[in-house]
Amino acid sequence: MAKRLKQGRRAADTVARLGGDEFLVLLGDLADTKAATTAVENVLATLQRPMAIAGGNVTPSASIGVSLYPNHGDDAEALICRADVAMYGAKSTGRGGYRFASRGEVGESSAAERS
Repeated sequence: MAKRLKQGRRAADTVARLGGDEFLVLLGDLADTKAATTAVENVLATLQRPMAIAGGNVTPSASIGVSLYPNHGDDAEALICRADVAMYGAKSTGRGGYRFASRGEVGESSAAERS
C-alpha cells in the first residue's frame, strides 16, 4: 500500500507511515478545498485498484481523514489529530471513503462527511 501511495502522489506531496496500517500524505500546493477533494479522490482510487496476491485478486479499501492548513489547525500535531478523528468518522460509515475534519476542537468527534 505504501508503494501505491507513492505512485498516486503528486510531485509536491509527501508520504509517511505513522504506524501499523496508518499513513500520512502531506498534500502541498493546494489552491482550495476542491483541489484537496480531487487529490484525495485520486489517492483513494489508486489504493483501491485490485491487486494479485497469492494467486487471487484482492481489492483493498481505505478510509481517509483530511485536515487543511490553516482551516483545521496551525501546527502538525493539530492537523494530524483532526485528520485522525475525521478518518475514524469515515471508517464508521464504511470503508472506501473520506471525511474532512471539522473546524471544532482537536478530538471533537464530528466531521463533515465527504464520500
